[in-house]
Order: sequence, then C-alpha cells, then structure tokens
Amino acid sequence: MKKKSIELPASLEANINAKTPLLLVFHAQWCQPCKGLAPILTDLSKQMGDGILIQKIDVDREKNISDYFGVKSMPTLFLFQQGELIWKHVGIITKSSLEQVIKTKTIKPYLLK
Repeated sequence: MKKKSIELPASLEANINAKTPLLLVFHAQWCQPCKGLAPILTDLSKQMGDGILIQKIDVDREKNISDYFGVKSMPTLFLFQQGELIWKHVGIITKSSLEQVIKTKTIKPYLLK
C-alpha cells in the first residue's frame, strides 16, 4: 500500500479500524469489470448483512484516496479488519471466492476484544 501525505476521510478511517471487516472497493463508472462486480457486492451485502462493511471508492472522484492506496487498476479490493490489511485483490472475482476469502480471513466482530 502506497501512502501519500493525505488525510483519509474520518468515516473511511473509522471503517478501516472497525471490528467489522471492511471490503474497500475501488471502481470507476466506465470500468466494465467493475460493472460485473456490482451485483456480486450487492448480493454479498444482503447475504452477510452486519457481518461486513462494503465501501466503494470511485477513482475518478476520489483520486487522492486511490493514490493513497496505490490503486492502478480497477476493480481493486482491500479487506481490512481492526486497521489491518488482511487481503488485496485486483480484478473481477466470483461471489463464492469472495465469500470464502471473507469467511476464512476475518474474525467475527463479537469474538474480538
């Protein structure tokens, strides 16, 4: 992760540091793979409910944030929990693969101190 000298929005910082896992998704309106990922994220959000936070960042509107994270291709996904980056993926991914990553790499929020 390439860090620039910018301050992240407080809400994003809070989500990154939360006990609930955060799936941070960098996308663009013109990106075809991003359009393919959108329904997967919607389904995942409905299915996992409060078990995951999903936050999308439009790279054209939030260039400073995408630069901060060193995003060069879309979609790029980062999975955080309690301030720690636990997984990163560039490109499209299936719902079942994404589900598996979330289930195996994160800890249920109620099990954390």
